[in-house]
Amino acid sequence: MKRQSVFFIIIALISGVAFIRCTPNPAETEEHKQMVSEHDEMEKEHQSMEALHNEMKTKHDQLMAEHKEMSAGEVDSTHMAIEASHLAIIASHEALISKHNELITKHKSLEEKHASGEISLEQMTKDHETMKEEHEAMKEEHAKMAAEHEQMEEEHEQMKREHTSDTE
Repeated sequence: MKRQSVFFIIIALISGVAFIRCTPNPAETEEHKQMVSEHDEMEKEHQSMEALHNEMKTKHDQLMAEHKEMSAGEVDSTHMAIEASHLAIIASHEALISKHNELITKHKSLEEKHASGEISLEQMTKDHETMKEEHEAMKEEHAKMAAEHEQMEEEHEQMKREHTSDTE
């Protein structure tokens, strides 16, 4: 009787280990692979937006130097207000870029945690939903930044036209 009990305990342990080993890694699911792909795409979009922002910042500085030269140092309150608005936009974009960098780092960390297989499918699914929402918010913020870059450029061009028409 004692041997039989030991035998059943050993069989139960082997079965339990085999069951645990056969449980698939949640990171191997299509859902996780899709999220990793979406994250990679978001990272590329963010890098592109960051580069675009840096270009806009350089162009802004260049346009401001041109404006200063065209205005011969005259202080134009309208143009100064536009410049203050542009500096505020640039600062808000830099804050967004920093926030997005933090999210990308957080998402990368979650990806690694998911890939380890040490997380439940339920938790991974919950993380994916949160990441998806954060990716969508980042896309919207990137689109807003691009629109603001265009607006800034148009306003600079308008200022240049105003100075050109003043000298004619």
